[in-house]
Amino acid sequence: MTYPINIVSTKPQDTLDISWDITNVCNFACHYCFPEANAGTHKIIDDIDLLVTNFTHLVTQYKTKLGKEKIHLKIGGGEPTLWKDFGELISKLKDNNDLYLSIISNASRTLRWWNEYGNLIDNAILSFHINSADINHHITVADILTRLGKKVTVLVLMDSTRWNDCISAIEYMKAHSNERWFIEAKTVIGDTYTTEQTTYLLDEIKRMPSPMWFIKNIGLVADGIIRRHQSVATLDDGSKLNARSSAYISRGWNDFTGWKCNIGLESVYIKWTGEIKGACGQQLYGIGHTFNILDKDFIKKYNPEFKSAICNQSSCVCLPETHVTKSLS
Repeated sequence: MTYPINIVSTKPQDTLDISWDITNVCNFACHYCFPEANAGTHKIIDDIDLLVTNFTHLVTQYKTKLGKEKIHLKIGGGEPTLWKDFGELISKLKDNNDLYLSIISNASRTLRWWNEYGNLIDNAILSFHINSADINHHITVADILTRLGKKVTVLVLMDSTRWNDCISAIEYMKAHSNERWFIEAKTVIGDTYTTEQTTYLLDEIKRMPSPMWFIKNIGLVADGIIRRHQSVATLDDGSKLNARSSAYISRGWNDFTGWKCNIGLESVYIKWTGEIKGACGQQLYGIGHTFNILDKDFIKKYNPEFKSAICNQSSCVCLPETHVTKSLS
């Protein structure tokens, strides 16, 4: 059986991805949600200025030391839009930093909310959960954001216990949306799929926008925001595979224990507790402690030497981190 021995991200080298789960408060209770993500134990602190100041310092360190001039910030949760001051936070973050802002949301907030704050969002990743979501509301939110000129992707979480319903939802979206946005079928971590279902999931993009949309948004391709493949894997038989992140998980190719990984160099994760690490819990920068963006003394403390990490995780289940550059050392 073949297995990767080297993975190289196709993301531009001057780009830093920051994933920030600002809360674990959520109005859905999906059975497949990763641990604590909807526990409701960590609400966002009230000091927005502290968050913005510390975040700006973090970004400055990456720009100065690693030449990361393009910042892609992806905010999720929990459900981030539930926070009453979320609009104020993202407004100040964008005022103080030149960044491309994505949010991961279940799209459940009112249409009024999306109409009011949608202009602040560059990229909306709207997760669709078959047991909780209102499909017509979901479609309308995606249409609103598309009309505002935003990149919109609806991620359908393919719950194996309701596989046929998930397929039907995808086809319903295709038939009933007034705009053309991305539709992707996403693997549910921990679910078991048949061979036929696994084959369906290997090509996760189920609909793309029209060719005219790509012409209008060619800059997103040039900046590496839109990529057909997120990484190139070299396999132990010498062959190469152009892959998206789910390809590794779907094939069981996500045990990177002992690998040298650019987590912390190409991407960084901020947990709802404020800890800066890998989404898997991997400590960064080759040091034995973790920085916290909620720390009032963060600016004094956060001055790391940026080093690759040696992976100590036996199962990489965070989709963006599977395609961070890494090699079997």
